[in-house]
Amino acid sequence: MLLRSCLPLALATALAAQNACPDGGLGSPISSFPLDARTGNNGHLGIERVGTEFFVSSRGVGALPPHLVYVLDAAGNVLRSFAQPTATNASFWGLRDLTSDGTNLFGGDELQVFGFDPQGAPVTQVIAANGPRPLGSFTNSQAHVLVGTFRGLAFDRGGNGGNGSFWVASYGSPLVEMNLSGGVLRQFPNTSNWSIYGLALDPVANSLWIYSQPAAGDVIEIAKTSGLPTGRRFAAAGVEGGLTIWNEGLRTVIARLDQTGPDRVFVASLRAVHTLPDGYELLTQVDSGPLDRSFKTMRLGAQSLAIRAAGAPANAPIACFANFGPDALACGNLTVFGAPFASLADFVATFAGSVPSGFAIDVPLTANTTFTLPAAILPPNAPFRLQAIWLDARVPGPYLPLVATNEVELDLDLRAPLGVLVEAKGPNSFNSVTSSGFFAVSNPTAIAITRVTFTAVGGMLFDPDQLAMADRFDGGNSTAVGCRGTFRNGSAIAAGLDFAGSPVSPCDPAANQGFVLQGADSELVFAFTGGAFRNNVKFEFDVDTDFGAGIDGAAMAGMRVVIEFANGDRRSGTLAVDPTQSQRAMVTL
Repeated sequence: MLLRSCLPLALATALAAQNACPDGGLGSPISSFPLDARTGNNGHLGIERVGTEFFVSSRGVGALPPHLVYVLDAAGNVLRSFAQPTATNASFWGLRDLTSDGTNLFGGDELQVFGFDPQGAPVTQVIAANGPRPLGSFTNSQAHVLVGTFRGLAFDRGGNGGNGSFWVASYGSPLVEMNLSGGVLRQFPNTSNWSIYGLALDPVANSLWIYSQPAAGDVIEIAKTSGLPTGRRFAAAGVEGGLTIWNEGLRTVIARLDQTGPDRVFVASLRAVHTLPDGYELLTQVDSGPLDRSFKTMRLGAQSLAIRAAGAPANAPIACFANFGPDALACGNLTVFGAPFASLADFVATFAGSVPSGFAIDVPLTANTTFTLPAAILPPNAPFRLQAIWLDARVPGPYLPLVATNEVELDLDLRAPLGVLVEAKGPNSFNSVTSSGFFAVSNPTAIAITRVTFTAVGGMLFDPDQLAMADRFDGGNSTAVGCRGTFRNGSAIAAGLDFAGSPVSPCDPAANQGFVLQGADSELVFAFTGGAFRNNVKFEFDVDTDFGAGIDGAAMAGMRVVIEFANGDRRSGTLAVDPTQSQRAMVTL
């Protein structure tokens, strides 16, 4: 029976292979749109969704008052704008994060919390669960003393016994629930090392989500009862801004405003079905390694791959789909169902194609049970993507009662390693050692490397254009002031780094510059020409690694690496902590 089986299918698509695709689960990207180019401004701060419109608070054009609120449609096109309350003119930035009672909007600055309707007219009350309630003055209130600027802001209609409350925080301040005049109802100390800018109330779980960078990192769920993380979080590289959550169709959606510059809004999935509990996850385990949803590489000698579907109702029927081959890790939504089957919006496995010869599995797989595949029956040397669908009668009509899990990406490389060593080593990626590179790739083979791709995971962020670095990453091997390179020991020249093939950067191309950041901020791509990167050539460099779990070599564990060779061979893997050497993560490919 199909819905009680794990059935591998071949992927039939010509999309380019890569290892950095959204996994379809918590935090999976839905869309994004730029702000600077559309508003003509560059100081966007908070965001809130009311109905089908986004409201974005922004510093005034040219950093001058009046400060503004831009109203955008769901695609990020500007519909209108209006001035913030006049009192915000005294603030250099104006309103920070925004929140709503479902009808009107609210935002805070250094002194006060202001209310206004969707057209910008001032309002002096909130619509709480118990009905309209007056909005008081917050200046010098108990909450104001605790947090300073009313930066992160989230309205709770049911708070304070149904009379309404605001949750507020500012960077590393306590997390405070206050009444409508700033009196403290509850406060939680910052025991999680958060740095809060955006705050939003989850309408389904009745929890809080924070946008925190760089300290605690990522977008994180916080329990209202304890002020502690629940364990649910997703990576959100960038500079924290506002946060908003709403239900749309069948799922719960979250949007964050990244202030990295140019400012941008990122929309992601928070919950596949907003009427159901969280936790629809597909987990995998190689041998005795961790059972989780992370990218994994199965190496020569691996014995088994365990698969577990977690979070579904007991004994829920599950169909498990596996895609193999060069395009198995290709990005793109291959959903085969249209509306009203929105519960499968993140499903990417295809029903087309044929089952690889000699490889077909038809075994029971139900919720919260683990099924183990012997490694010997897996097709060798192939990227692998696994995703499941389960039948859940609780999905409300008219939607099809099917729910898609996240995807799990693996690389099945059962060949003997070539000996290419990739490592991150040292106490600090931020130029703590200049005699060698923090990152290094050593190729002992006679086959030239043509391309190397590093992909950050778990909130890591490459920061190659960090102005504070003593020697700019984009400077190549130049010795010119302002263009001194972080490619160590002349290795960029020795390996044949393709400077000309990189995007424009601030330094002189004649100085062998190489601004190698391409695509998303979390990916570094190096191209090499001339066939020089072989026969024990070592390419080594420093690049600031913001956020994540830390900045030493061991903190780079989990980073993905793809090596491409002149003969068409391709090897990939993930950095792992070196148990024999502290502050080092490495992989041999």
